[in-house]
Amino acid sequence: MLPTPGHGDRLAEPGERVASRESFSLEGEPEEKGLTLRQAVMISFNSGLSGTLGTVAYYPRLCGYWGFLLVLASMGTTAVLEQQALMAASVQRKAHTFDEMCEDLPTWARRVSVWSGVLFLWGCGGFCVQFIQEFISEQLCPVLCAHDGSFWLCQSKCYLSIPIFLVVFVTCYPSQLYGCLSLSVNAVSLATKVVLVLTAVLKGFLVWTRANPATVAHHTAWRPSGLPAVFGLLSACLANSGIMPQLAGDLKPSLRTMASKWCPIWAVALQASTCCLLALANYGALGDAVTFQYFTVYDQKYPDVLTSILQGGMAVVMILELPLVLLPCKSQVWGFMAAATGEERPLGTAKLPIRFGLNLWFTLSSSLIPAVVGWNAFNNFQVALTCTCGVWISIVLPALVLVYCVLLPRREAGGWDRPLLLLISWVLLLGVVCTIDGVHQLLELRAAPEGVPLWQECHNAAQGVPPKTAQMPQSLQSWGS
Repeated sequence: MLPTPGHGDRLAEPGERVASRESFSLEGEPEEKGLTLRQAVMISFNSGLSGTLGTVAYYPRLCGYWGFLLVLASMGTTAVLEQQALMAASVQRKAHTFDEMCEDLPTWARRVSVWSGVLFLWGCGGFCVQFIQEFISEQLCPVLCAHDGSFWLCQSKCYLSIPIFLVVFVTCYPSQLYGCLSLSVNAVSLATKVVLVLTAVLKGFLVWTRANPATVAHHTAWRPSGLPAVFGLLSACLANSGIMPQLAGDLKPSLRTMASKWCPIWAVALQASTCCLLALANYGALGDAVTFQYFTVYDQKYPDVLTSILQGGMAVVMILELPLVLLPCKSQVWGFMAAATGEERPLGTAKLPIRFGLNLWFTLSSSLIPAVVGWNAFNNFQVALTCTCGVWISIVLPALVLVYCVLLPRREAGGWDRPLLLLISWVLLLGVVCTIDGVHQLLELRAAPEGVPLWQECHNAAQGVPPKTAQMPQSLQSWGS
């Protein structure tokens, strides 16, 4: 039986387009665009866990394995509450950038937060590119140069930047997190991380079970002097503040309130579990012989197929990490431009030449500057950014958001939240501790020579001379001594 039009219904005029049922949700609203909760958890997990995969086994050496577990548990709980505060503030203001999220903060704090976020994330992009360059120079160039030492790619660090820039430009081109290319990149990144974690755990287990009883690895149970350094290192991973405004803005509107609560819980829980598994498995295998980049120890002492998978997997992870650290930078710069011209703020609404230009600028600068200034000099610059801008974004900014966006409005309404006040006090205490540790690391920075030029390394490879190995940052060497 055919349905008859009810009261208020009308028949479509000839030629009039009629919306199908499939284009509407059950509530009769148009289908929403944006991230689902599962996709948001995946992106948050990927954003916070990249370079940490290759360094986390060094953290128990700094503070002992009991100290590491203590810091991981306390920092993980704190990171969940920080992310929830940042996402809630972003959802409330429909923010896509730091500038929009920090509207309720004092002007000075807002400016510091915006520029700290842009500088720190851009520096992280340069760190990722530098890691890829070092991987190519140490792992691929000896093979490419084995014939006569004249392979063009391995004659200069700037030459290394050319193919890296081309790949990075394509992967970083999406202007939103929920596009097809962006979600595909994140899915591949997640799959690579799963393979990398399983391989690292298997490698650690094999090294541990095959260890010579006469040379049993020594392990440190407790070292309080290293706690501040590990707090700072894990805060950058777990707090993951840089992506929060963009992540909240790209969620489906109907999911934003729920996701601001559950996305941090799931993402941080997965990140902390992964860090715990990797750290204990590989520190258990290597003990205090572990270095900052513990894959290097495996390459030197236990080279095999698993070690090659670890090193190659880390290079792939770094490439796929770049879109998540550079997209907030591009969005913020476009936010400044849109505010001046009165256009819409989301980067996806910008014209094609603007999106192309912003992507070109950030990917090209991240690819070239580490090679131009030198790897050691850029390492020092990255340590300085981490100790200043990184501490502000990861710890101080969430505390300020809690004060000005949650605590003070409740106070004005006549309420008083003692648990919230305790949380803010704890986060600010962490900020003070990490700032003191950052000053210590800055004082330890020393200008280091760049070493053998890349063309000379290529020539040495043709003569059978082994390449140099990566060294831990000088500012962290004193903590492990």
